[in-house]
Amino acid sequence: MSDFADWRKRWGSGSGAALLVCLLLYSPLAGGGLPWPDILDRPTDDSLLEKIATLEEENCLVVAEFSEEFAEEKGLKTLSVVPSQNSKTLRRLRPLLTSENLLAGGLKRVLCLHQEKKRVKGIVYLPPVGERPLGGSVIQIYKPNFGLVAAWDDLPHQDKVVSNEGLVEEEERAQPEIKFQFSFKADLIPDPLHPYVPLFFGYTQKSYWQAYDTMRSRPFRENNFNPELFLDYFSDEKVTSGRLGVVLGLVEHESNGQIELFSRSWNRSYLQPYFVSGRVFASFKIWNRWNEDPEKDDNPDLEEFLGVMEVRANFLLSERFRLNTFFRPSRHSRKYATFQLDFLFNWLLGPGVFWQLQHFNGYGESLIDYDQRVKRLGFGILFR
Repeated sequence: MSDFADWRKRWGSGSGAALLVCLLLYSPLAGGGLPWPDILDRPTDDSLLEKIATLEEENCLVVAEFSEEFAEEKGLKTLSVVPSQNSKTLRRLRPLLTSENLLAGGLKRVLCLHQEKKRVKGIVYLPPVGERPLGGSVIQIYKPNFGLVAAWDDLPHQDKVVSNEGLVEEEERAQPEIKFQFSFKADLIPDPLHPYVPLFFGYTQKSYWQAYDTMRSRPFRENNFNPELFLDYFSDEKVTSGRLGVVLGLVEHESNGQIELFSRSWNRSYLQPYFVSGRVFASFKIWNRWNEDPEKDDNPDLEEFLGVMEVRANFLLSERFRLNTFFRPSRHSRKYATFQLDFLFNWLLGPGVFWQLQHFNGYGESLIDYDQRVKRLGFGILFR
């Protein structure tokens, strides 16, 4: 983090757009951490501006890095974005982008940030995959990390619990409740093998907390634990306006950690091809549930309600507004179909933090209620 702090100090506080680019491509959570690649050697001729013009045509965001002494003398930032359109900043920078300054050390290097890749990193959460990190990052954000501070559903408001005497009883539960989820993934294979074996461990936990139930000491009603091991292959080749990838889920486990009567669990392997472009992420996930001993299976009819596939599509509507959609058909009947909508908007919040309005209608929102249709509406905050 010391390198990152140094970069941030050199940028200063007044270059918002450029700083955002730096954060997206250098932050450990964004998969950064390696120096940006030089796209120009130290030339001995005056062709520097011609090369920069060529880079702009190749969809590059050109950034010039100056030495601290030179930047201070000229009144510049150490890292300065070179605009492609005619402007005061462009007229001020262009005379400094010369081979003479490059050889003298005042101009240290010129960098190319691929704008298309920057936009890919800027879109809504890419479940469960995204652009593969360049290296230097161990723990990364995986699925959405959010907290719904108030969530209402239409379920019967009685929970079955086990009393101290071992008897099953029903207790009234409060509305609304808090629903939150945190998720991360870890890169298990270091470079240089990572591009060939992009193996990840992922962990997601979703919880339902009766935080407003003061009569029962605010218990957690349900926790779902979801570890998995998967391979994520992401192509650098452009297809139409985006890129393709595929996730191979070697093993995914999900359970709620309850005693036998309330225990729910299953294991599966899956295949998930996906497409990502500047404003759209779309994926199709199909899975196969592992066979279990019928006498030990807590939920033998789970696939009747959760089906064997799901479709996701996320849309970047504008810089402040995003829409995530999710649809899961049932295995045999349309009446068991499930969908979810997440409307996200950034207002009075910092970068990467969004107000979230979530609507769920269907089955399998939580394992304990997998066989009951749930209609839920919640409001909270999502962190990218």
